[in-house]
Amino acid sequence: MMKYTVSTFALLIVILALGSCSDTLLVENASTKSFVPRGEQVDVTLDLSVQDLVYVATRGDGDVSDDTEAERRISDVWVFQYAADDGEIVSEPVYKDLTAQTDLEDLTNIDVTLRDNLGNPSVVYVVANTKSSTWVSDMTSYTGFETLDNLKMHAIPNPAPIRIVTTESETEVEGTTTEAKLAIPMSGSVGEDGSLTVREGYRITVPVARMFAKMEMYVTLKTTDEYEDEYVTNFMVEKIPNTAMVATTYTTGDDSKWYYPDVSSSNYEISRNFVPDRETTSTGGDSDEIEYGPFLLYVPENIQGTDSTNALKLTPSIYVKEKQYDAEIISRPTYTVYPGSWDYSYQNQQYGANLNIKRNSYYRVKILVTPSDTYVTPSANCLIASAGSTVAFYPYVRDEEPSDEMKADANYETTYKSRYDFTTYLNAYDETGDKTISSVKIIWQTYNCIGNNTSGNLVWIDDAPSAEDYSTNDERGLLEYQRKIYVKAANVGNALIGAFNKDGVVLWSWHIWVPDADPENDAIEYYHYKWDTNGIQTNVFEPGRLVMRLSLGALKEYPTTAGTVDFRTYGTLYQWGRKDPFPPVTSRNKNYTALTSVTKGSSPYFYNYANDATNVSGAYTIHVGVSGDADSGSSYTSTGTSTGYGVFDNGMNSIDLSDYTGAIGSRVSDMYKLKFNTNSSVPSIGGTLGAEDDAVIKATIQDPTMFVAAAAYFSSNGTGTDESNNIGSYYNNGDWLQTGDDFLWGGGHVSTSGEYQVYSQENGDAVDAYLEDDYGPNKTIFDPCPYGWRISPGDLWLGFTKDGLNWWHNSTTLTPDTYWNDINCADADMNTVNSQNGYTMYMQGWRSGVTSFFPVQPARVPSGQPYLNGGICGNYHNATVDREMYGTSWDGASIRRVDIIHFHAQSSTYGGIRPFTTELYYYTKAVAGPVRCVRDTK
Repeated sequence: MMKYTVSTFALLIVILALGSCSDTLLVENASTKSFVPRGEQVDVTLDLSVQDLVYVATRGDGDVSDDTEAERRISDVWVFQYAADDGEIVSEPVYKDLTAQTDLEDLTNIDVTLRDNLGNPSVVYVVANTKSSTWVSDMTSYTGFETLDNLKMHAIPNPAPIRIVTTESETEVEGTTTEAKLAIPMSGSVGEDGSLTVREGYRITVPVARMFAKMEMYVTLKTTDEYEDEYVTNFMVEKIPNTAMVATTYTTGDDSKWYYPDVSSSNYEISRNFVPDRETTSTGGDSDEIEYGPFLLYVPENIQGTDSTNALKLTPSIYVKEKQYDAEIISRPTYTVYPGSWDYSYQNQQYGANLNIKRNSYYRVKILVTPSDTYVTPSANCLIASAGSTVAFYPYVRDEEPSDEMKADANYETTYKSRYDFTTYLNAYDETGDKTISSVKIIWQTYNCIGNNTSGNLVWIDDAPSAEDYSTNDERGLLEYQRKIYVKAANVGNALIGAFNKDGVVLWSWHIWVPDADPENDAIEYYHYKWDTNGIQTNVFEPGRLVMRLSLGALKEYPTTAGTVDFRTYGTLYQWGRKDPFPPVTSRNKNYTALTSVTKGSSPYFYNYANDATNVSGAYTIHVGVSGDADSGSSYTSTGTSTGYGVFDNGMNSIDLSDYTGAIGSRVSDMYKLKFNTNSSVPSIGGTLGAEDDAVIKATIQDPTMFVAAAAYFSSNGTGTDESNNIGSYYNNGDWLQTGDDFLWGGGHVSTSGEYQVYSQENGDAVDAYLEDDYGPNKTIFDPCPYGWRISPGDLWLGFTKDGLNWWHNSTTLTPDTYWNDINCADADMNTVNSQNGYTMYMQGWRSGVTSFFPVQPARVPSGQPYLNGGICGNYHNATVDREMYGTSWDGASIRRVDIIHFHAQSSTYGGIRPFTTELYYYTKAVAGPVRCVRDTK
């Protein structure tokens, strides 16, 4: 396993004292009196002088460039005038568009109209590059700008960080710019000392300084003969504040502090991702260095002192191969460093270092990553592999921790503490051996993903420590803790491997994901509409997180042939809150996609429908493999071995699923079967699995292929008021747990204080939308994503329609064109969507920028069966839940609605996208659907 240490050539001191604030007015008890101008209007000439960036040599010393013309460019200015004695506004604020200026000399001789302030001293304050001619809009009182202090504590509009395009791959990414369009927010004043009197014809020179800091960043990766093919997969800058004040407030005294937004604010959630270009610089000897950069970013200041909680951080992720056991061992460590000032005079005592990023400052950061024997990469529930390589991981090593919100919950000690403690299930220090690993093997795999592991040479674990080992070491548990599991991935596909104890009980299982290409390499930053308790603001796109371009478990992003169905784009399925995947489902029905186009490796399984004319027995049957006519139910046989479709066991034997039926209470005893399990006598899942949630969770861990149903088999097609729309036909209101747990995928407890924004959808139904606000800061042990990634929050799809709400065609009188322009889709029309079973969505703005493909793939509804799917419907889970879903059809029942997005291809009566789906049988927690993973900024 690859191990690294990280050295940071940290950033040095900048004395400029400036701060930042939220994007709304931060002044309490602002005056509401009307504005009264003072004195006669006078014409003056304004000259702007841009101060140099402040640079102090850092541990990353090197050549430092002077300010560029682009960094000094001013495109527009707001000019304010205040009285020097009482700080009240004197003249109407003036906005000047300077985009026609071609060079710095044009920043002089700017004509503006001010007032003479009755001969008294004035302060002229300039705010540049707001790019908003309506920033000051109240023309009677100028609320928020009435006094000089008000102005200083005001935020500039939409102060997003500015990323300079340095590579061709960045040119289409929203949030980037070129030097030719660079305009950094600036501010400055003259006359605060009482020295300025405004007169007709005066020339007034105002020095302005940038309100942002410049970050020039590099990553250097040291390579050796032992560790081969290392490269940086991506480089993130995280915890960037999305606020910038006009000036800074600094309180002196014993409680001195910078004025800055509350550390719990979501203002710290902006991140920027760089896809590094690779440049190798040979240093001679036994090693080379690979340098990435420079990465150029301009960010609002972030004054954090020595507290790293919300300090700006830099996170490079590494891909590396290590030679071991005559195999290539793959690992993907991720590292975090915090830039800040450094004082050499205190270097040995570690004093003088801080994490402050200050405005008008130039920070040059170099991160050196070198091989080391001291770093252990924690494991996760999913391991990414490439075909022909070997993955190695430490099964006992995890770093997920309960969130502060979970710890503060009244039920933490009795319920959550043990449930979310990994050692409850797998514990190297367990003296009984009940929780230590005795063997590992494949639970299921797609065709030859790993291969025949009967002899244990494709999936294995380091030998258990012996008595002799223990006699020479302090703790035998430590030796157990250091054991590694190895998996040789032969081909693209998916597999689930399990660790068994001495009694043959599954302790934990891991998803081995082998896509066509490394999904970490080209992940993109998505943007979404700004959202808060006031609603969705469709005129403002805000950066979200870094998201994978393909679903978890998918083998590729786009179909190989454009406009055609490719099942390799289908992701694995997850019941909400569970860690283990189900293979992708492909529905088999006369009117739906035939399986003859399935490619080996994707290996979906499928069902016959009860409402299918070829199968009206009242039960549905799972099959694997395809042969014969796609429209003949009798021709579908369990011939997975000969065709390469379906799922296979540890010895590459086809898992025969043909005896799996949907009868309530049925359960196939063989652990390799995909199971359906619910209690047949009472409307709960108690009894068979246990009456308590902990017992059910433990049962799903020990039996990861079991689908825990929360509803009976749906015998009708879901249109109208049948059992699929009747909450009375569901167990536990559609939850696979009896009591329920909203923390499972990192979401928090939803609020009951009325902080929801209620969106009314079609048919009178309403959705309490609770998006990123309940997205907890911590990844959990039940999150199915790879290390460094986690399930997406609910804001991922908040830019997919014109207003973030549902756009849906449900009338035969409408044509697709009537709503097509309301969907943020790059496909030409719905015919294209139908032909490829998927939408190509814009990810970073309205009808522009980077796209990603979302296949319309079947989910498994609460009964365990696919439902009205197969190229028509598709759902995507995320980590959050809402307070409830309600409407006339639910009889007032309280439903823990899962935030999903529902895609629907065109039919005679339906089509469109629902970010807030209203179908009961698609949003309950027992539904198994695909997911997307985002970067874990924790």
